[in-house]
Amino acid sequence: MSYVSLTLKYRPTTFADVVGQEHVTRTLRNAVAEGRIHHAYLFSGPRGTGKTSVARVLGKALNCEHGPTPDPCGQCAMCRAIRDGRALDIVEIDAASNRGIDEIRELRERVKYSPAEARHKLYILDEVHMLTTEAFNALLKTLEEPPAHAFFVLATTEAHRVPATIVSRCQRFDFRRLGVTEIAGALRQIAEAEGIGAEPEALAAIARAADGGMRDAQSILDQMRAYAGDTIDLQTVNSVLGATDVRTLTEIIGAVLSGDARAICETVDRLISAGKDLGRLLDDLMLYARDMSRLGLGVEPIGPVAGAEDLAEIRTQAKALGPQRAMALMTHFAQVRQAFRQSTQHGLLVETALLEAARTRETATQPVAADSLPAQPTVPPARPTPPPEPTPAPPVREAPAPKPAPPPEEPTPVPAVGEGPLRVEIVRQHWPNVEGALRRMRRYPVWALAQQAAPTAVDGNLITLSFGAQWKTLHEKMSGDNRKALEQALSQVLGMTVEVDPILLEGELPGNAAPPRSAEAAPPEAASERFNPVEQVKETFPGSTVMGNGRGGPTG
Repeated sequence: MSYVSLTLKYRPTTFADVVGQEHVTRTLRNAVAEGRIHHAYLFSGPRGTGKTSVARVLGKALNCEHGPTPDPCGQCAMCRAIRDGRALDIVEIDAASNRGIDEIRELRERVKYSPAEARHKLYILDEVHMLTTEAFNALLKTLEEPPAHAFFVLATTEAHRVPATIVSRCQRFDFRRLGVTEIAGALRQIAEAEGIGAEPEALAAIARAADGGMRDAQSILDQMRAYAGDTIDLQTVNSVLGATDVRTLTEIIGAVLSGDARAICETVDRLISAGKDLGRLLDDLMLYARDMSRLGLGVEPIGPVAGAEDLAEIRTQAKALGPQRAMALMTHFAQVRQAFRQSTQHGLLVETALLEAARTRETATQPVAADSLPAQPTVPPARPTPPPEPTPAPPVREAPAPKPAPPPEEPTPVPAVGEGPLRVEIVRQHWPNVEGALRRMRRYPVWALAQQAAPTAVDGNLITLSFGAQWKTLHEKMSGDNRKALEQALSQVLGMTVEVDPILLEGELPGNAAPPRSAEAAPPEAASERFNPVEQVKETFPGSTVMGNGRGGPTG
């Protein structure tokens, strides 16, 4: 005998077999028992939640030899014919491929005739929203006043596309997505019946991957059985589905909390080498951050499945981060995920997002010193005062400014080339202005690489750019187009053509060569506004839609 998939073998045959839709099954059972069957029903809801299955059970309830009954026997000739799809009077029509007015006209002619073998005719129109406007108009009258022996069930995943004139002629039932606990419980029963040894954590992971659909969950379980046989564990599920195991997520968030940039880069490289779906990684990070936020609020986690040891580590991280910053981290990953489809450099986008999260976490926990605040505000005043009394400044270059407030990207004027040879002090003095030049060039990721380095030597027009040993990955990326973009920005800032030679030191940068901070540096609590990959991708791809706070990143 040929193999029967789990989705067909365990399809509901009675109202009691339907999982998680009691508001539908109870109403229909009572209607059948009391003889108050409506002539037309509209079943709407996500895929795999039981719409067509409930319609078939309704056909059995109406036509069972012992009925009409809310509990069809499943053994009589009529119940078996409906189960096997042989019943002439239970007509299933795929409205996606039979969507024209001619098909509906044919249905209108056939519905007039009495049932061939059953007690009632039942027409099930699947994906009814795909019918044309003309077909819906042709269906209206028949749907409103069908013959006494005919009933209709319209099933759809997009109820908003069904005309109101059709909806008003039906009783509507909205099928809901199933919960993880409900799906996992049903999968446990199937596994026991099939002799499959499945870990509870593995079944929970399958249930979460099914996204509320029982049919999807059964298909995934079938897939896992084909891959691993009759023993299924959490590692197998994560491997087949491409999900990130909790231990890896714990390592990534731990590196973010400790500001370990080297560990972040190495982990991202390892995941890329292993063929990890980086979009799925961002989804898992969002769920992980949500769990930390929930734990901080005293609510049980619902994200990636974790064992007792991993859950204890997540609780420790949640306590160190706090619910508000965990929520900000979740928002940060969600914004990067929105921009993911518009970018071709997925690895660089994910790596930059994690580095930014680590830098934001590190700077946001530092105390703000009063003497460290910038001399001029980072945000221009809402109503600049008229210029009768200019801001006190060295009257060397008193040129009429087009804007009342000086732009933050223009610090001290660059010395003329004729004043002397280029020196490393001059490069370091104007190094923060490179960020503004790269922003105007829309080469935002280049600054993410360059801001972790520092100019350490100048030989003619050749500038040596040094990376500490912990920035090996960033040093490797500072080549090709990235290096050319940095050279172009430096040439604009310095007023002369220069070249860049990026080198990697054996240790960290010496203290006197630490990367210079931007002249427009904000206080630590606003550091997350300095550089955010989401906003940068949004500006790079003007057609993209990115949700955010107006500045591209979380501010928590």
